[in-house]
Amino acid sequence: MSRTLVISDGSLASLVACAAAREAIVSAGGDEKAARPIVLFMPVGDETNRARRQSVEKQAKLFELDTAEARGELRGPGAHGSFGAGLNETLNLIGATYQAAQLGCDLVVWPVQFAGAADIEKIARAVDRALLVTRLASLDSAEHGKPAIKVDTPFADLSDKQIADLVIDMNVPVELCWWWGAGPKDEHALQRAERWVPVLQSLGWSPARSTSTTSA
Repeated sequence: MSRTLVISDGSLASLVACAAAREAIVSAGGDEKAARPIVLFMPVGDETNRARRQSVEKQAKLFELDTAEARGELRGPGAHGSFGAGLNETLNLIGATYQAAQLGCDLVVWPVQFAGAADIEKIARAVDRALLVTRLASLDSAEHGKPAIKVDTPFADLSDKQIADLVIDMNVPVELCWWWGAGPKDEHALQRAERWVPVLQSLGWSPARSTSTTSA
Protein backbone atom coordinates (compact mmCIF):
# COMPACT_ATOMS: atom_id res chain seq x y z
CA MET A 1 0.00 0.00 0.00
CA SER A 2 1.12 3.56 -0.64
CA ARG A 3 1.81 5.91 2.26
CA THR A 4 0.55 9.49 2.57
CA LEU A 5 2.10 12.53 4.21
CA VAL A 6 -0.28 15.34 5.14
CA ILE A 7 1.26 18.79 5.56
CA SER A 8 -0.49 20.38 8.52
CA ASP A 9 -0.56 23.68 10.36
CA GLY A 10 -3.48 22.70 12.59
CA SER A 11 -6.06 24.37 10.33
CA LEU A 12 -9.56 23.15 9.49
CA ALA A 13 -8.49 22.05 6.00
CA SER A 14 -5.59 20.11 7.54
CA LEU A 15 -8.00 18.40 9.94
CA VAL A 16 -10.21 17.30 7.04
CA ALA A 17 -7.13 16.06 5.15
CA CYS A 18 -6.06 13.95 8.15
CA ALA A 19 -9.53 12.45 8.44
CA ALA A 20 -9.59 11.65 4.71
CA ALA A 21 -6.14 10.04 4.85
CA ARG A 22 -7.20 7.81 7.73
CA GLU A 23 -10.46 6.90 6.00
CA ALA A 24 -8.59 5.93 2.83
CA ILE A 25 -6.34 3.53 4.74
CA VAL A 26 -9.25 1.88 6.54
CA SER A 27 -11.20 1.52 3.29
CA ALA A 28 -8.24 0.01 1.45
CA GLY A 29 -7.60 -2.67 4.07
CA GLY A 30 -4.21 -4.36 4.21
CA ASP A 31 -1.42 -3.56 6.67
CA GLU A 32 -2.62 -0.35 8.34
CA LYS A 33 0.55 -0.01 10.41
CA ALA A 34 2.86 -0.09 7.40
CA ALA A 35 0.69 2.33 5.43
CA ARG A 36 -0.23 4.62 8.33
CA PRO A 37 -0.27 8.24 7.10
CA ILE A 38 2.16 10.78 8.53
CA VAL A 39 1.16 14.28 9.64
CA LEU A 40 3.99 16.74 9.03
CA PHE A 41 3.77 19.84 11.23
CA MET A 42 4.64 22.91 9.16
CA PRO A 43 5.27 26.04 11.28
CA VAL A 44 3.89 29.30 9.92
CA GLY A 45 6.50 31.62 11.37
CA ASP A 46 4.47 33.48 14.02
CA GLU A 47 3.42 33.23 17.66
CA THR A 48 0.63 30.75 16.91
CA ASN A 49 3.06 27.89 16.32
CA ARG A 50 2.76 26.40 19.82
CA ALA A 51 -1.04 26.14 19.54
CA ARG A 52 -0.72 24.76 16.02
CA ARG A 53 1.77 22.08 17.07
CA GLN A 54 -0.50 20.97 19.91
CA SER A 55 -3.43 20.83 17.50
CA VAL A 56 -1.49 18.68 15.02
CA GLU A 57 -0.53 16.27 17.81
CA LYS A 58 -4.17 15.95 18.95
CA GLN A 59 -5.40 15.40 15.40
CA ALA A 60 -2.77 12.73 14.79
CA LYS A 61 -3.69 10.94 18.02
CA LEU A 62 -7.41 10.95 17.20
CA PHE A 63 -6.93 9.51 13.71
CA GLU A 64 -4.06 7.19 14.75
CA LEU A 65 -1.51 8.83 12.45
CA ASP A 66 2.24 9.13 12.82
CA THR A 67 3.78 12.57 13.26
CA ALA A 68 6.88 14.38 12.02
CA GLU A 69 8.09 17.96 12.03
CA ALA A 70 9.36 19.87 9.03
CA ARG A 71 13.14 20.02 8.90
CA GLY A 72 15.26 22.99 8.05
CA GLU A 73 14.96 26.69 8.71
CA LEU A 74 11.55 28.27 8.22
CA ARG A 75 11.82 31.11 5.74
CA GLY A 76 9.35 33.85 6.55
CA PRO A 77 7.87 36.40 4.11
CA GLY A 78 10.42 38.98 3.08
CA ALA A 79 13.41 36.79 3.92
CA HIS A 80 14.37 36.71 0.24
CA GLY A 81 14.04 40.38 -0.60
CA SER A 82 11.50 41.15 -3.32
CA PHE A 83 10.60 37.46 -3.73
CA GLY A 84 8.51 37.49 -0.53
CA ALA A 85 6.12 34.77 0.64
CA GLY A 86 5.84 32.93 -2.68
CA LEU A 87 9.41 31.67 -2.56
CA ASN A 88 8.95 30.81 1.12
CA GLU A 89 5.99 28.60 0.22
CA THR A 90 7.85 26.93 -2.64
CA LEU A 91 10.93 26.14 -0.55
CA ASN A 92 8.84 24.74 2.30
CA LEU A 93 6.84 22.56 -0.10
CA ILE A 94 10.01 21.23 -1.72
CA GLY A 95 11.45 20.43 1.71
CA ALA A 96 8.27 18.67 2.82
CA THR A 97 8.14 16.60 -0.39
CA TYR A 98 11.73 15.40 -0.11
CA GLN A 99 11.19 14.65 3.56
CA ALA A 100 8.09 12.65 2.58
CA ALA A 101 10.19 10.59 0.17
CA GLN A 102 12.73 9.88 2.90
CA LEU A 103 9.88 8.74 5.16
CA GLY A 104 8.65 6.30 2.53
CA CYS A 105 5.61 8.26 1.35
CA ASP A 106 4.23 8.19 -2.19
CA LEU A 107 1.69 11.01 -1.80
CA VAL A 108 1.99 14.47 -0.25
CA VAL A 109 -1.31 16.16 0.58
CA TRP A 110 -0.95 19.93 0.69
CA PRO A 111 -4.31 21.16 2.06
CA VAL A 112 -3.93 24.71 0.83
CA GLN A 113 -7.24 26.59 0.63
CA PHE A 114 -8.13 30.24 0.21
CA ALA A 115 -10.58 32.40 2.14
CA GLY A 116 -13.51 34.19 0.57
CA ALA A 117 -14.45 34.11 -3.11
CA ALA A 118 -12.49 31.88 -5.46
CA ASP A 119 -9.24 33.54 -6.47
CA ILE A 120 -8.39 31.91 -9.78
CA GLU A 121 -4.86 33.30 -9.82
CA LYS A 122 -4.00 31.96 -6.35
CA ILE A 123 -5.59 28.60 -7.10
CA ALA A 124 -3.66 28.29 -10.36
CA ARG A 125 -0.37 29.16 -8.65
CA ALA A 126 -0.94 26.57 -5.93
CA VAL A 127 -1.80 23.82 -8.44
CA ASP A 128 1.17 24.75 -10.65
CA ARG A 129 3.50 24.81 -7.65
CA ALA A 130 2.38 21.32 -6.61
CA LEU A 131 2.81 19.99 -10.14
CA LEU A 132 6.28 21.48 -10.56
CA VAL A 133 7.49 20.24 -7.16
CA THR A 134 6.21 16.78 -8.12
CA ARG A 135 8.30 16.93 -11.29
CA LEU A 136 11.32 18.26 -9.43
CA ALA A 137 11.17 15.43 -6.89
CA SER A 138 10.98 12.88 -9.70
CA LEU A 139 14.35 14.09 -11.02
CA ASP A 140 16.03 12.84 -7.83
CA SER A 141 14.13 9.56 -7.59
CA ALA A 142 17.37 7.57 -7.87
CA GLU A 143 18.51 9.14 -4.58
CA HIS A 144 15.30 9.11 -2.54
CA GLY A 145 13.79 5.96 -4.10
CA LYS A 146 10.28 7.30 -4.77
CA PRO A 147 9.87 7.84 -8.54
CA ALA A 148 6.09 8.14 -8.32
CA ILE A 149 5.81 10.61 -5.43
CA LYS A 150 3.06 13.18 -6.01
CA VAL A 151 1.99 16.46 -4.42
CA ASP A 152 -1.79 16.83 -4.34
CA THR A 153 -3.91 19.94 -3.60
CA PRO A 154 -7.42 18.51 -3.04
CA PHE A 155 -8.89 21.66 -1.49
CA ALA A 156 -7.25 24.42 -3.53
CA ASP A 157 -10.40 25.29 -5.47
CA LEU A 158 -12.91 24.72 -2.65
CA SER A 159 -14.80 27.56 -0.97
CA ASP A 160 -15.17 27.91 2.79
CA LYS A 161 -18.73 26.54 2.48
CA GLN A 162 -17.50 23.47 0.62
CA ILE A 163 -14.87 22.81 3.30
CA ALA A 164 -17.57 23.23 5.94
CA ASP A 165 -19.73 20.72 4.05
CA LEU A 166 -16.89 18.20 4.25
CA VAL A 167 -16.48 18.87 7.97
CA ILE A 168 -20.13 18.06 8.58
CA ASP A 169 -20.27 15.09 6.20
CA MET A 170 -17.16 13.54 7.75
CA ASN A 171 -18.20 14.55 11.27
CA VAL A 172 -14.72 15.79 12.18
CA PRO A 173 -14.17 17.51 15.55
CA VAL A 174 -13.67 21.22 14.84
CA GLU A 175 -12.43 21.81 18.39
CA LEU A 176 -9.14 20.14 17.41
CA CYS A 177 -8.26 23.12 15.19
CA TRP A 178 -5.56 25.38 16.62
CA TRP A 179 -7.86 28.39 16.86
CA TRP A 180 -10.60 26.69 18.87
CA GLY A 181 -11.39 28.26 22.26
CA ALA A 182 -9.51 31.48 21.53
CA GLY A 183 -9.29 34.06 24.29
CA PRO A 184 -10.39 37.68 23.76
CA LYS A 185 -6.79 38.81 23.19
CA ASP A 186 -5.83 36.05 20.76
CA GLU A 187 -6.28 38.05 17.57
CA HIS A 188 -5.01 35.44 15.10
CA ALA A 189 -7.23 32.69 16.50
CA LEU A 190 -10.28 34.94 16.77
CA GLN A 191 -9.95 35.84 13.11
CA ARG A 192 -10.05 32.15 12.17
CA ALA A 193 -13.01 31.49 14.46
CA GLU A 194 -14.89 34.46 12.99
CA ARG A 195 -14.20 33.07 9.53
CA TRP A 196 -15.27 29.48 10.12
CA VAL A 197 -17.88 29.29 12.87
CA PRO A 198 -20.61 31.29 11.06
CA VAL A 199 -20.15 29.21 7.89
CA LEU A 200 -20.36 25.97 9.83
CA GLN A 201 -23.40 27.13 11.79
CA SER A 202 -25.17 28.14 8.59
CA LEU A 203 -25.01 24.47 7.57
CA GLY A 204 -26.44 23.19 10.84
CA TRP A 205 -23.23 22.55 12.78
CA SER A 206 -23.06 23.28 16.50
CA PRO A 207 -20.17 23.12 19.00
CA ALA A 208 -22.15 20.80 21.28
CA ARG A 209 -22.63 18.28 18.45
CA SER A 210 -18.92 18.29 17.58
CA THR A 211 -17.77 17.97 21.19
CA SER A 212 -20.16 15.13 22.02
CA THR A 213 -18.97 13.21 18.95
CA THR A 214 -15.35 13.49 20.06
CA SER A 215 -16.17 12.41 23.61
CA ALA A 216 -17.96 9.33 22.31
